[in-house]
Amino acid sequence: MSYVSEINHRVPKEILLIVRWPGGGIRTFIRYVYHKIDVSKWHLTILAPESGGMDLLRNDLAETNTNFIPVTGIPTDGSSGAVIFTKQIIKTLRSRKFDLVHSHGFISGTCAALPVFFCRFPHILTSHDVINKEQFFGFKGKIKKIALCVALRLVNRVHSVSKEAQENLFENFPHVDDNYKSIVISNGIEIDRFRELRHVI
Repeated sequence: MSYVSEINHRVPKEILLIVRWPGGGIRTFIRYVYHKIDVSKWHLTILAPESGGMDLLRNDLAETNTNFIPVTGIPTDGSSGAVIFTKQIIKTLRSRKFDLVHSHGFISGTCAALPVFFCRFPHILTSHDVINKEQFFGFKGKIKKIALCVALRLVNRVHSVSKEAQENLFENFPHVDDNYKSIVISNGIEIDRFRELRHVI
């Protein structure tokens, strides 16, 4: 059986979430999108640094039977730890087949793009950040921009959480300005939490 036929028949489908920074808006997005997922149709695996953010995700997705792959040895000084993170991504991709890889943030997408491309898994990158041109200042900055440019070409879709975020992306990487490559799905607000809070007050 070919891999395409296999994934068409496999239930539940396997989704790998790659999350370099499992906190803030990214954590909120994952909770909103995935915490009520139909576990009979989809199974989640989250690859992220072992951290307090990872613990919060475990709580958020406790009812989804999500598999967590903690990445250890990531620097805590704010640097990306790209080499360590990429090695774990490669190890995970070699260990099993996925129906979809969903990278969250530009660092996650850049680390995952080439390994996922060679594994021939569908890959979507959600852009949670606004790009500042100062990020690409100097020699290291130029290398980062080239790496991100390559990643944006390799992923199947780029998802922005707002039109403004998409326009910012197009301004810095015009080649992404393609209806077949880029899509906007705006963030919403989970109002059920506020309804519950109203009853408590």
